[in-house]
Amino acid sequence: MTTSGMPFDPRQPRYPSGDSTEGVDGAPRRRPGGLTAVCVIAIVLGALGLCMSLVGLASLAFQDKLEEFAMRQQQPPPGMPDGFLKAQMEMQKKIQEIQQNVTHRYRGANMGILLLNLVFASSLLAGGIMTLKMNPTARTFLVGVFAAVIVFEIVRTVVTVFMQLDMFAELSTIPSVGSGPADVILTFAKVVAIGGMAFGIVLGLGKVIFYAIGACYLRRPNIRQLFQAPTTDQM
Repeated sequence: MTTSGMPFDPRQPRYPSGDSTEGVDGAPRRRPGGLTAVCVIAIVLGALGLCMSLVGLASLAFQDKLEEFAMRQQQPPPGMPDGFLKAQMEMQKKIQEIQQNVTHRYRGANMGILLLNLVFASSLLAGGIMTLKMNPTARTFLVGVFAAVIVFEIVRTVVTVFMQLDMFAELSTIPSVGSGPADVILTFAKVVAIGGMAFGIVLGLGKVIFYAIGACYLRRPNIRQLFQAPTTDQM
């Protein structure tokens, strides 16, 4: 008596566990390392995005109180001459006023970006986990999320660039007071504005590249075949 007509038996060696699952032809399939890497990175980016969105929304909600608290906590350095001290305090006040004005100007855009980031981060997290578990519909879902997040990251990078450019332009209108410490503070604020713009561009570009590569990888024929659900005759 042969066993060719025996029903599926998970205890047989040809049905390995772990990263292997049964393919459409009954043969074992293994999750490629590239697929695992794409899913893990998507999960990490989703988790980080969730945390940053929640922190950012909380900061916007209490922005006015945080600014007042920061102003009260400023203490002049000891031993500084009165002339230098006065120039430094005035410079810090002007810079903070500009930062507050620019932040309030982009408050609506930042709020919308944070809310959208909350949605996309949740989708990345869920899509990465489901794809890692080889859910049949997860690959299509994650490809769609990658495509949407590419557009979102481009928009967010553009907003970041415009915000930092406005910050730098307004800081450039502050005249030099001829005081060493005050001029150093002004220069440092300009460097931070340019640095923030450069960092936003590099970070956004890096994410766009990853999402594009991830979407192309998930659309490869051999990867699509792994997510094809077995038919009744093949089970």
